[in-house]
Amino acid sequence: MPSIKDIRSRISSVKNTQQITKAMKMVAASKLRRAQEAIAGARSYSGKLEDISEDLLLGLLSAKAANVEKAKQYLPNLHPLLSEKVNDEFDGGKKTICFLVVSSDRGLCGGYNSTVLKGAWAAYKELSADTNVDVSVYTVGRKGAEFFKKRGVAVENFPNFWSGTFNVDKADIVTNRVSKEFLDGKFSEVRVVYTEFQSVLTQNLKIKKLLPMALDVEELYSRVPASSDEVKIPYKTEPNAEELFSKLLPVQLRMQFFALLADSLASEFGSRMTAMDNATRNAGEMISSMTLQANRLRQAAITTELMEIIGGAEALKG
Repeated sequence: MPSIKDIRSRISSVKNTQQITKAMKMVAASKLRRAQEAIAGARSYSGKLEDISEDLLLGLLSAKAANVEKAKQYLPNLHPLLSEKVNDEFDGGKKTICFLVVSSDRGLCGGYNSTVLKGAWAAYKELSADTNVDVSVYTVGRKGAEFFKKRGVAVENFPNFWSGTFNVDKADIVTNRVSKEFLDGKFSEVRVVYTEFQSVLTQNLKIKKLLPMALDVEELYSRVPASSDEVKIPYKTEPNAEELFSKLLPVQLRMQFFALLADSLASEFGSRMTAMDNATRNAGEMISSMTLQANRLRQAAITTELMEIIGGAEALKG
């Protein structure tokens, strides 16, 4: 049975922990707001880029491709980012996949990391089971690197990525390396595992193929007018539309990387904010429970002393 002194000491310890979790919740909330602003800006900018690219592409398809089959042959030649590569110099022509996993550097963020890594591990095992596929794991965040290394998987990590301020220049570290290795023929595909931020309480696990950049040829060609005279592109382009389209694609890819990294960062802060809020409330409940227990022990001690005094007084009377 703990003494009153032991319980009060524990109450003091829990109060200190509660102050820390409350402060961590406030810091996470502040950083979450900035991350949400980055997401909103990235989605808006990326959406407008896609609209412009789509308008240009519809005009190009109308002029260059008479049918869907010709469109499928034409599109990959517009830009290397649109073409899937299988380099015969790598493992006898096997399909080589860059598997990029985005996690955090630190814990204390609820189930954020476990959700990402559980999904990433399942997808990695499924890809690795194919003997015609070689998978190279790249990680953003220390937790992801540690997870795969413990399971004997070689990892290329982006060290200290989340330290400091997150911005487009920081995201470019990942974008430039991955896209360069894809264009150099090291990888035929690039897939990313990350969490899409919906709200503080909701983050969705996503596994997305970023490279080669996906274009739904059938859907696009179905919107091409029968006559090129009907194509109305709301832009006067200089240089020509084909060259402009090829210059927009790398910018579009850059914004996709930035948006998914911002989503992951916001998801981490949302999970941490929720976890620290729960921890703060749990600490409050523990303090209330232990205070009640201490008061009961104190009352019992007072009652015992009174009984002893009364018993002694009665003994003296006798």
